[in-house]
Amino acid sequence: MPIAAPATELARRLIPAVVHANGTARVQALVPGQNPFLADVLTRFTGRTGIPVLINTSLNVTGKPICGTPEMALECLASSGLDGLMLDGGWWVSR
Repeated sequence: MPIAAPATELARRLIPAVVHANGTARVQALVPGQNPFLADVLTRFTGRTGIPVLINTSLNVTGKPICGTPEMALECLASSGLDGLMLDGGWWVSR
């Protein structure tokens, strides 16, 4: 994600959480053949919401390192305000 591109007015209106204060966004493309699990998640999310976008961010809370293992991710879920967590392999864990 090294390049930030100007966000469109449509993106600013429909998905404001992905637009930086300066009006840009860091866009990543998904190649379904390279990550079929995530492609399926995105397709299903799009079907439910009409929005073909997921936010990709580091998983950590203030004062803690970025989660590097499923165990760390589960601990982060338990100790934060997150509603749920998707883990590679099709696991969905919710509070």
